[in-house]
This record gives sequence, C-alpha cells and structure tokens, in this order.
Amino acid sequence: MNYLFDTNILSEFQKNRRDQNVIQWVKQVESERIFISVLSLGEIRRGVEIKRKSDPDRAARYEEWLLELESRYANRILDFTRDAAHKWGQLTARHLKNHHMIDLQLAAQALVNDCILVTRNVKDFKELQIKLINPFEPSSYVQYR
Repeated sequence: MNYLFDTNILSEFQKNRRDQNVIQWVKQVESERIFISVLSLGEIRRGVEIKRKSDPDRAARYEEWLLELESRYANRILDFTRDAAHKWGQLTARHLKNHHMIDLQLAAQALVNDCILVTRNVKDFKELQIKLINPFEPSSYVQYR
C-alpha cells in the first residue's frame, strides 16, 4: 500500500519538538511507498510568500525545505490529474459544505492513486470514506472506506 502525506505530516519534521508517534510510524514505512501532493508544495510555497516580507529568514528556511522536498520526492510527487479532477468533482458535489477545497483535492488524489491518506486531521476526511491513518494517534492507524 502507498501513502499520501498531508502537509501537516510533512511539517511535523520541521518542528524542533517532533511527535514521537509520527517519527516511529514513518520509520516503519518503506520510503518508496511515501508520496506527496503538488497541493502540499503549493501550501508550503504559500507559506514562503506570506513570510517573505515579515520574516525573510523564516521564508528562506521554508524555501530551502520546499526545494529539499521536491528533490527527495522527485519521483513520488502526485500531480492533480484529470482522473483526480473528476473524482474531486464528485466529492465536491456531495461534501463541499463541510470541507475545504484542498482537503477534497487531497482525498481525490488518494482515491484515484489508491493511497492511504496520512493526516492529523482525520475528522476532516472521515465522512469521505477514504483510507486514513493518523500517526499522531497509533490506535487510529487505519480506517477503511
């Protein structure tokens, strides 16, 4: 099984005090089974641009991290494809009121690529009936659709 990491999982590795449950879970996963989304790259880019004027040092660190992610996951970055767009359209027709657009786009990517979505925000995805793991809470690792 492959895993699609939400941005909140990626950002955990940028913190000074990392959650040990997340660290231990990621160590158990083969790295070639971990994928990231172009949507996460966009969220990180947004963070760089927001901080560029108010905190240039932090913006530079975010940008360096972004480039590192693009290099490390170069062959495991999921684009938002035509199939994902169709799945997203189906999801938004049913669930738009209760979800952020980017969450529905990530869910669509996970579904069309048969990935388990790895996120801290399980509650944001539960009703979408997708495979989920919250590595912050080991007791809730997998919930199948």
